[in-house]
Amino acid sequence: MGIASWTTKVLRNKKEVLALEPPRRKTLLWHVTNRCNQSCKYCYGSFGGCSYRAQNRVWRDVPLRKLLQAADDLSSLGFERAYVCGGEPFLRDDIWPLLSRLKKDNVECFVLSNLTFIPKGFERQFARNTMTGLAFSLDSIDIEYNDWIRGNTITVMSNIREVLRMKAKYGVSTELGLYSVITKKGLRYLDPLIDWAADAGLDYVSLQLVYLPTDHPYHDQLTVTSEQREEVMAVLRHLRELGGRCRVPGDTYFELNHQLLLVGDLCAVNCFCEREPRYLFVDGNGNVRQCPCKHKQPGHLVGNIREKRLTEMEMPLGSEGIVCSELSPDCLGVWEMAHPRVGPQRH
Repeated sequence: MGIASWTTKVLRNKKEVLALEPPRRKTLLWHVTNRCNQSCKYCYGSFGGCSYRAQNRVWRDVPLRKLLQAADDLSSLGFERAYVCGGEPFLRDDIWPLLSRLKKDNVECFVLSNLTFIPKGFERQFARNTMTGLAFSLDSIDIEYNDWIRGNTITVMSNIREVLRMKAKYGVSTELGLYSVITKKGLRYLDPLIDWAADAGLDYVSLQLVYLPTDHPYHDQLTVTSEQREEVMAVLRHLRELGGRCRVPGDTYFELNHQLLLVGDLCAVNCFCEREPRYLFVDGNGNVRQCPCKHKQPGHLVGNIREKRLTEMEMPLGSEGIVCSELSPDCLGVWEMAHPRVGPQRH
């Protein structure tokens, strides 16, 4: 059975509540480094009790030559999109050769940065249309809240304006976006943030429900539950009302948010992450998996780009009827990347 015929069914109590088409484009989520210069309260690194920044004081990035090999392999395997993040990807001084190679290989490259600093050579590379898209991490324009949850609010907002200035100056086509995490404590700050992004001239807004394990020290303060469902959906409606002012996530994303917030306890049958390489995840250590949301499960490890090329790795095929019981807010970013909305664009 070909990949195009697969349909992902989302179930609650064994009853179908949503049917999702497989992604139209092969997509890679690529953490090019574990290094980070921030200590966000909900950082995945904090699941062990501290941040990526604290856990990775001693780091060992995958060598550039291995990254370039992987970029070439992506193209030969038919991958069309790569989402490059970290850690903070711009902490790699050699990030530009990788982004240039992806462009040369006709792989659309979307970069997520905290933009707490503008790296050396950025303006020159940006003017070359090196990136298809560039998103900035900001959860609020309220300085007190954003400084608490992320930090460096004023600096990030200033740097966003500077990159917008560069885009206007050079007339580049790179889409500029905002990436924000929805938390219980931060819900009331999202509408002003969305309006600020549209007024500033950003091209798109991406919102991600926070994901924290139950034993996380900030779980009770930050985790959104069904009690906040109406507040979350109101924010998403406000985002949609931006209309042609900037692009918003597609219907798949909105529907998954709604279903996850109803009660939770969802499972997915024939999740696209189980198929032949339609979606891959490479972590900061070079490990390759077919699902980024199961990064702690050894059975999902395909290989490591330090040791073997992507084209040499055996990627197991799924069979119809596979059930994943772990559908959660952690999966939302995966689905949004795989099902991006094309337009409406700014006029």
